[in-house]
Amino acid sequence: MRAVASLVAIVLSILVLPAMAAGNYPTAVPIAIGALKYNSQKDFERQAPGYGKGYLFSSDFARMDVFVYTLGLTRTPTADDIKQAVRGARTEIDMAVRKGHYSNLKALETFSLKVGKRRVQCQSFSLVGKSFGDTASFLCIGVGYGQLLKVRLSMKKSSLKAHPPKAILTEAYRQFDG
Repeated sequence: MRAVASLVAIVLSILVLPAMAAGNYPTAVPIAIGALKYNSQKDFERQAPGYGKGYLFSSDFARMDVFVYTLGLTRTPTADDIKQAVRGARTEIDMAVRKGHYSNLKALETFSLKVGKRRVQCQSFSLVGKSFGDTASFLCIGVGYGQLLKVRLSMKKSSLKAHPPKAILTEAYRQFDG
């Protein structure tokens, strides 16, 4: 009985508590962020140093990717690094449109989220995507685990009221607060 209780405690700590690893990545990933369930992770670092790891969360109305990466920085990212990362991410979105993954891209709003004592820089877009059709897309970049922390959330516009995107994004940063 005591062994079962110990095993349950270990499993719960792995599923619930994101902790730091030697590589400054979460050793455990949240099982859900809002209504989005954890699906998988990908180690981009093996393919290209500085590109870190990505974590996928999804539901029937949304997809969220969380990326923890350095882009070669050897220090905690500054506000200028975050601005540069936002510009780079915007370039990636423009390339995806050119490749045909999205159409009718319109930049909507630039905003910041307050997560604890930190601010996270965000942009929102309207677009038509292959997965969800008429889509609202949100891109936020801040700091987590001493590295850049980028969250990209795409969701059906019809689900915006039931699942407020700013609340989902704030929760993602709270959960990945390394």
